[in-house]
Amino acid sequence: MNNISFNVEKVKLHEISNYRTHIKRELDEYENDMIDPSRTHLNLTLDLGGTFDERLEKRLASRRKNKNGSLRKIPPNGTVLLALIFQLSPERLKGMLDKQKQEESKRLGHDLYHWVTANFGGDKNGAENIVYFDCHMDESNPHFHIGVVPIAAQEVKYFEEYTEKKTGKEIKREKTIHPGSLNAKAYINGSAHLRSLHQDLRTHLNDRGWEIDADNKYENAKGVPLREYKRNKPQIDKAREEHTALVRGNKALQDESEQLAEAHNVRLAQQQEELDALIAATAQANIERERAMREAAEAEKAAKEAKESRLRAEEQAEVAERNLKVLEGKKEQLKSEIRILGSIKNKIFDILKKIHVIAGQNEDMQKEFEEEKAEDSLSAYVAGLKKENSQEPRLTPPQLKFLKDAEEGWRKWRKQRMGAREAKLEKNAQTVRDIDISHIPTAQDYLDHQDADRAFDS
Repeated sequence: MNNISFNVEKVKLHEISNYRTHIKRELDEYENDMIDPSRTHLNLTLDLGGTFDERLEKRLASRRKNKNGSLRKIPPNGTVLLALIFQLSPERLKGMLDKQKQEESKRLGHDLYHWVTANFGGDKNGAENIVYFDCHMDESNPHFHIGVVPIAAQEVKYFEEYTEKKTGKEIKREKTIHPGSLNAKAYINGSAHLRSLHQDLRTHLNDRGWEIDADNKYENAKGVPLREYKRNKPQIDKAREEHTALVRGNKALQDESEQLAEAHNVRLAQQQEELDALIAATAQANIERERAMREAAEAEKAAKEAKESRLRAEEQAEVAERNLKVLEGKKEQLKSEIRILGSIKNKIFDILKKIHVIAGQNEDMQKEFEEEKAEDSLSAYVAGLKKENSQEPRLTPPQLKFLKDAEEGWRKWRKQRMGAREAKLEKNAQTVRDIDISHIPTAQDYLDHQDADRAFDS
C-alpha cells in the first residue's frame, strides 16, 4: 500500500506559542514519547526568510484594514494559522537508512511546496502565507509540518448553513470573504472541500511519479495489513461506525462552537468598528470645535480691529470736518481779500494812469526847459552885444531897434510860457493830491495780516 495522509488543524491565537515550541523543538523534554531527541538533528527546515514569529507577525500585519485604516483586533480564540500535516505510509520508507529517508523526504517536500503554494500560498508568488516548512525525522515515521496564514488572495463566496435555536428553521446564507481577510474558510470550507483537496494532492503527486493510491479507503486503519484488516473487518466496521458517530457529534459541537465563535467575532468586529467610528467622529468633532474656536477668535479679532478702524475713521472724519470748516472760513476770507485786492488793483491802475500822464507832461516841460536854456543863451548873447556897443558903438539904430524888439518879444513870450507852466504844475499837483492811497496796504498792514492768519489757524 502506497498512501499519504493529509490533515489540517486550526491553530488559535492563544495556541501559537505552544505550537511553535512543538514545531521548532524548543524544549529539551516532551510529553510525546514518540519524539527521540537524539534524532532531532535529522529534522529538515526550509529557509523562508525570517523566523516563525517574524513571518507570522508580518503576514498578519498585511491583512485587510478597517475603513479608518486600523487593523481589526484578532480575538484570542481566532484562527491565525492552518497547520498542514503530510505523512507517507510507513511502508514507503521501510528499510531505508536515515540518509535515504532524508533524500526521499526532500523530494517529497519539493513537490509538496509547489502544491501548498498553489492552494494555500495566497498571493502571486504563492509563498507569502507560509510561516514554516519543517520535516520531523525524529518520530516513528517522517512527516511534514507546513503552517499557512489563511489570508484570502481573492474574493471567496460560500454558503453558511445552520439552524436557528428559537425557531428551529434551517438557514442557508451566502457569505463573502474579501481579499486580504483573515478567514480559514478561504482555504478549507467543509469536509467536501477537504476531500477534494485530498484528491487533488494525490493527482499532483502521481503526476510526479509517486504512485499514490487514488482512494484512501484505509484511512481509519492506518498501517494495518490488508489480511489483518479483512479478518477483523466486523470489529473494525463497528469501531468505524462508533468513530463516525463520535466524529459527527464532535463535528456538530465543533460547528456550533465555530458558529458561536464566529458570531462572537462578528459582534466584536462590529463593536470595534463602532468604537473606531466613534473615535473617528470624536476626533473629527474635536477638530471641528478647534476650528470653530479659531474662527470665532479670528472673527472677534476682526470685529475689534473693525471697531478700532471705525473709531479712527470717525476721528478722522471729525478732524476733516473741522478742517473743512476752517477752509470754508479761509475761503470766505480769501474771497473778501480778493475783492479788496481787486479794488486796490483798480485804484493802482488809476494812479498809474495819472502818473503816466504826469510823466508825459514832465517830458514836455523838460523839452521846454531845454528850449529856455537855448533862449537864455540867446538873451545873454544879445545883452553882451548891447554892452559892447555901449562901450564901442558899432550897431546901427535899426539893428539896435531889432535887438530891443526881439528882447521885448522874448520877455512877453517867456511870461506867457511861465504862466502856462505854473498852471500845468498846479494841475499836476492837484492830480497828485487827488490820488487816494488810504486803501493801499502798507508793510505794517501785511505783517499784521500774517499775525491774524496765525491766530485764525490756531
